[in-house]
Amino acid sequence: MSKSSDHGGGSGSVYALVLVRAHKEMLARGVAAEALLEHTGLDDSALLDPYSIIDRRQAVQYYRNLVKLSPCPGIGLEIGLKARLSDYGSSGFLTLTTADTADAISSAHKVYGLQYLHVDWVTDITDDAIIHRGFVDQSLRDLEVFLLERAFTVLQSNSQELIGPECFPDKLMLAYPDPGYAERYRQIFHCPVEFDSGVNEVRYPAHYLEFRIPTHDPAVNEVLESISNMLIQKLSGDGGVVSAVRLALRERPGVFPSIEAVAERLGMSSRSLSRKLRENNTNFQSLLDEARHAVAEDRLLHSKLSIQQIAEACGFRDAQNFAQAFKRWNGLSPSEFRRLRSKQGH
Repeated sequence: MSKSSDHGGGSGSVYALVLVRAHKEMLARGVAAEALLEHTGLDDSALLDPYSIIDRRQAVQYYRNLVKLSPCPGIGLEIGLKARLSDYGSSGFLTLTTADTADAISSAHKVYGLQYLHVDWVTDITDDAIIHRGFVDQSLRDLEVFLLERAFTVLQSNSQELIGPECFPDKLMLAYPDPGYAERYRQIFHCPVEFDSGVNEVRYPAHYLEFRIPTHDPAVNEVLESISNMLIQKLSGDGGVVSAVRLALRERPGVFPSIEAVAERLGMSSRSLSRKLRENNTNFQSLLDEARHAVAEDRLLHSKLSIQQIAEACGFRDAQNFAQAFKRWNGLSPSEFRRLRSKQGH
């Protein structure tokens, strides 16, 4: 089973709640709010209401300020360590009211755009492991360590909040070199940590999937799911429609919804959705190809699936059509791409 989530690129809108935990932590460390908000176009009032809508580019500038001003190396780890599901409002409480860990993972991917920022996320579930992988867009390489530190540590904090303080992964692998404080990673994750590994991946034992969430409440969960969907729709109406379509297309790799199904989810007609996408200089087919392309590259690089199996995971009926599409996207056949990247160590 696989789940995938997308940050939606560098444009679009997000809720201010994605910055609130980081802002509180930096203020507590003595960093001035004015310095953190410099060149963002935001002021303190924007962060008072967690559901005020801000531009993603403003959030990126905020994080660049944060990393520059932080008195602490590994600030992403420290911010993530203090994260609580309640920090993310209705979407966080939605996770707390799910039935079990598998349901919590699925729910988190559905509302991913309300919780995390600028990190693509894929979860694979095998017979013996829950495998979470994170990816940062090339345009954000200067923030890669911070973003991945925060994302993995938020995941660890949320896992312990749901399952208990004894919940730890079996292994953490990171594509970047040791930033100089590897011991802090080991203190937080209580597992072997491998740097320069070529992937950004954390593995938890599969038996955690069987854990029943003690705060499960089906009635409350249904209400919170409705609220979370409404908040996603609100972002779509404020320039985030491209992000919302990306999220819908990547929610279940191998099962790509039609434009009609996505439009219904966003509370509009397919004609209105097409118009909004044109206004953002794209269209549904381009976003569908983008989603298929992302799944294809991920499976080619991080699995031993056959080309036919990967074709099916990307929504193609046969390997030949998939190979033609992939060559159009990459200029290489799937086999050539896998062989070349394998030699390069990804």
